[in-house]
Parts: sequence; C-alpha cells; structure tokens
Amino acid sequence: MFEKIAKAVHAYNQVSIDAGEPYSNICLLDREQKSTEEEVLVLENRIGIKLPEVLKNLYTGFGSIKNRNWNENNCLDIYSVSYLMERLDDPDKWARTESLGIIDMIRLSWGNDRYELDEELSPAMKAYLNKHYICFGLYRTDDNLESANYLYFDMHGRFGSVFYHQDNFEDLLQNHLRPMLEESPATHTLEELLLEAFEIITELKMEEVSDEPLDNYSGNG
Repeated sequence: MFEKIAKAVHAYNQVSIDAGEPYSNICLLDREQKSTEEEVLVLENRIGIKLPEVLKNLYTGFGSIKNRNWNENNCLDIYSVSYLMERLDDPDKWARTESLGIIDMIRLSWGNDRYELDEELSPAMKAYLNKHYICFGLYRTDDNLESANYLYFDMHGRFGSVFYHQDNFEDLLQNHLRPMLEESPATHTLEELLLEAFEIITELKMEEVSDEPLDNYSGNG
C-alpha cells in the first residue's frame, strides 16, 4: 500500500549512502517499528480525535519515519504513535505538548517558546486551529533548523503543510494561520503530501552532499 513512500525513503537514503562517510551514517531516515491498532486507539482516545484511516494504516502497516539527530537539513519526521504519547504526557513542560494541534506542535518544535503565537492570536483562534488541524510530522529544508514545514490533517481527512521560518512570523500569520481560520487549505492525500516532501528534500540533499566538502562537515548543516 505504501510502496511509493518506501521507494522515496530508499531513494533519499541512497543519496547519503552514495556520498560516503560521514553522510552515510548520520544523514539517513529510519523506518521505525509499526504501531498496533490498540496503540493507535489509545492515542485517538487521548486526543479525542479519530486519525484518518490512511494515516492509521501508515502507522500499522508501514511504521513511522525518524530522522537521525545530526541530520539537521533536508530531512523529515513522521512522528511515531509512541513519541506523540510521550510528548502529551511528558512531565517536563518544555518537552510536553497540550495537544497535537498545529499551534501547540509548532510551539513544541521550538521548545515551547514562541511568544509571537500568543501575541498575535487570541485564545479562541489558537483553540480553533488546534482543534481543526492536527500535526503529525514535519520536514526541513536547507536553513539550519531556522524553519520547518509542519504536516497536518484537517477534519475532512485531507492533508497539507504549514511553513514557518523563525524570522518571518508575518508570513506564517497572514499566509497560513489566518486563512486557515476561514477554511482548510488542505488539498492533498497523505501519499501526495509525503511524496512531494520527499521530492523536495531528496533534491536538496543531493545538492548538500555535492556542494559541501566532506572534510568540513560537522553535522550542523
């Protein structure tokens, strides 16, 4: 069912494997263990929302995708069910998310410290966005952890992404969040969204390994 996604993971990893060390060790994506239907149900009960069937099938039939820690540029994470449960229940307020909503998950990816979200969005706006758009992963391009594309599904089971760069909150606010208060911009299937992301990061990874001398690579982009 997820043959194209499996091929995309393989093609991405092959770029770093072909480049040799250190890329072939640290710049890879790992497929994590599949979740059980029971584990998915526990997550759904915890968040009070049913996952789209195709996302549940990804978790139970394919697994999640974890980026290796040193691979900071041109990479992707599909958060595992266990990781999401850990973040929801973490006793450390800096590592815990209140929900899997898009606002809370953007905030979590920045150590729960994005004050702009509270300054520009009312509690009602944040609550609406968190309720209607559920984040399950992200991918990054080539700017050294300064931005991310957050992957989400809406209440109609459609998929999309939200881009946020730390130096351009206005773009996030005006071109993504405020329009999402009016209607969902999600138009993709899960496969379309992930294949589009893989196309972007694989091409950028090819540029990264060809442009940057291996001897100077520190793992920090």
